[in-house]
Amino acid sequence: MPQCLDNSNVAAAATVGRKLNSLRDDRNTADYEMESAVFENPENVQLRILVAEQVIQQIDALVAVQSDRDNLCATLKERARQLGVHVV
Repeated sequence: MPQCLDNSNVAAAATVGRKLNSLRDDRNTADYEMESAVFENPENVQLRILVAEQVIQQIDALVAVQSDRDNLCATLKERARQLGVHVV
C-alpha cells in the first residue's frame, strides 16, 4: 500500500505512504527487537497513535477529492494486477 500511494502521482498520498512505512518499521521494531525499550515509553506509543490517526484523516481527505481518488484507485488496481490479484 505505501508503494502504491507513493507512485500515485498525488503528493499528499506520497506523504501518507511514508507515514505508513514509518509505522510499519515501528511495528517491526516492537515485534522483533525485544531489547528495544522504545515502546515501553508511553510518550513514544502516544506519538505513533497520533501518526496513525493522522494517516486515517489524510486518507479520508484524499478520497474526498475525485481526481485524487481516481488516481489512487487506478494505481492500487494496477498494483493488484501486477501481483496477480483479480480486480474489477
